[in-house]
Amino acid sequence: MVSLLDRLDIFKSLVDYQHKFGNPLGLSPKELTSWSKGLHFDGGNGTFIFTGSLYQMAPWMSAYSSQIARLESGPLPSGALLKAARRMGSVGAGMISTIAGVDRQFSSRCSSIIKRASELLIQASIPHGYMGEAEPYSGVIFMELGMEEMFSSVANNAYSVFRDRGVKRLITLDPHSTVALREWYPEFVPGFDIQVDHYLEVVKPGRPDSSGTIKGATTERSYAIHDPCLLSRRLGLDEKLREGLQRAGIEYREPVRCRRGTFCCGGPIESVAPRVAGAIAEKRKKQLHDVGDRALVACPVCLANLGRDSVGEDLPVSDVLEVL
Repeated sequence: MVSLLDRLDIFKSLVDYQHKFGNPLGLSPKELTSWSKGLHFDGGNGTFIFTGSLYQMAPWMSAYSSQIARLESGPLPSGALLKAARRMGSVGAGMISTIAGVDRQFSSRCSSIIKRASELLIQASIPHGYMGEAEPYSGVIFMELGMEEMFSSVANNAYSVFRDRGVKRLITLDPHSTVALREWYPEFVPGFDIQVDHYLEVVKPGRPDSSGTIKGATTERSYAIHDPCLLSRRLGLDEKLREGLQRAGIEYREPVRCRRGTFCCGGPIESVAPRVAGAIAEKRKKQLHDVGDRALVACPVCLANLGRDSVGEDLPVSDVLEVL
């Protein structure tokens, strides 16, 4: 079983990897930036797409959470493995590559999701830059785990990068990074003056992507829409999400808990309490499956947590950027 001491090892590992690799999972620059290969960016106007690294990290976090869940229910002492992973970090090996296998197909999907966001911005006549390997992690997981001092350090370092790059406006892809930049950076970063827009606030898709058709679905069923907690409750973008789907001609159904009364996907506690997160996700997937053949989300954390095959209903999960 994973003890409290082991949880502290998890927290320490997140901090260690942030210091060493610039992100809490120890991903390499290649893994974080491969989605942008072959694309042209123009940040001359000070507008930059900000991935926040969350879509890139989602497959690794999912794999890591599944591994920790197996340790929780298994006979082997998890603490020894976590400590070994931390020691591997001291010689340059990322935590995830040390203890968890990653679904490369899921990783490829996440890269395509980010690329699609950039394409939608171009279609909306919004030229934008990308900081590439220099793009900082927002630090949001540290704030969500109550580690305010660590979050403040990461946020202030990130702001220094933004200033050096001439960033005036960031267009974000996920609700976690958006809340961090829009609500928490002004509190923790003196003089923070960068405009922060979520992509749903600036793009206007005109038609569904070919993958918007649900193969094999009955005519009575459609996408069950899942409102990410932060997207709906903190950012108030639940209506923007629906406007985009309606404009693109994508049918969706509302589950019993939706909009600002939405039900959590189980994240982001999946990294420290995966069994609890799994139980929450299982309940949510049942609610979604009651009204649709496929779930539709707008958040990498929701995509990873609801999309894990080991959790609950057999329910395919798509991100809204995969269907617009």
